[in-house]
Amino acid sequence: MVKILNILLATIVFFAAVAISVDLPVYTNSGYSENIINDSLDAHIEESTDCREGMEKCIKATTLTDNGFYGFKLNDTTGFNSADSKYIEANMFVEYNGDRGQTVIWTSVQTVSKPARAYLNETWFVSGNLTEGWQFVRVKLSTLNVEAATFNSFRFGASLKNTTIYIGEIHFTDAPTSLEPLGYVDNSSSSLMINSLFVFVLPFLFLLFL
Repeated sequence: MVKILNILLATIVFFAAVAISVDLPVYTNSGYSENIINDSLDAHIEESTDCREGMEKCIKATTLTDNGFYGFKLNDTTGFNSADSKYIEANMFVEYNGDRGQTVIWTSVQTVSKPARAYLNETWFVSGNLTEGWQFVRVKLSTLNVEAATFNSFRFGASLKNTTIYIGEIHFTDAPTSLEPLGYVDNSSSSLMINSLFVFVLPFLFLLFL
């Protein structure tokens, strides 16, 4: 009973955090938010209406070289506020039109002291296989070594050229808007257990208290 109460309390805390979270849109059905511009390299960028159901438009980025990327940044010197931007979330779909094996999708931030990449083929960051349909993506920015008060120049790239990344509904948030995916690498058994309990026990608890 104590364990169930603890799980229920954690669930309440999670949804309370979501209710008061700060959301900073980057790219929505209306396009880029104010003062955000394209910052891509070695990729052909266009807006597309061939998007996930419910999305009016999205970004279509096709890499022209290996490690080409779609990127965006604030068009001033202030940068994004890391206090309000602890996670980035988006919806994404990937097509690879080459014959060199599996393309690896990565994301990074340019303006950090030690740039790091998160690889979006890992299940920590995505809801499923990016080449099999639209997936929800979440990355905790500390994974990318964002530690300073501000940061800028965010990138989504591919290891192989001729990779097309469709991406939309991009936003920063100070708290996750859902339980899955986790958004960062944590191999501890306790985290795995808690994560599994959220996934399998939470629906049962909601039915129990209806």
